Amino acid sequence: MTKQQAKLLKIITDFIDDNGYSPSYNDLMDPMGVKARSGVHRMVHGLAAAGKITLNPGHARSIEVVGPTNALKRIRMVLDQHCLSDMPHVSALIQIDSIVTGYGV
Repeated sequence: MTKQQAKLLKIITDFIDDNGYSPSYNDLMDPMGVKARSGVHRMVHGLAAAGKITLNPGHARSIEVVGPTNALKRIRMVLDQHCLSDMPHVSALIQIDSIVTGYGV
């Protein structure tokens, strides 16, 4: 993966973590320093070709990062929003899943 791809992947991951949904190409233009959506399109499809993200053609905001790390973060975010992470059995399940999968939350 190139430095530019790594930067884009981090921007996408951070956006999803912060907002709970995928960024649009317009959302990615400014942080990547690109002035045309076609440039973002090329970079996004490069990440998809590298297997780092998946796309659902024809659907807006359909970028998904490949791997369980983001799923675990989203689960933690939902649990925190609903104050479920304070329940010992829920926290224990998250920790066990993190250990089994090898991904920290």
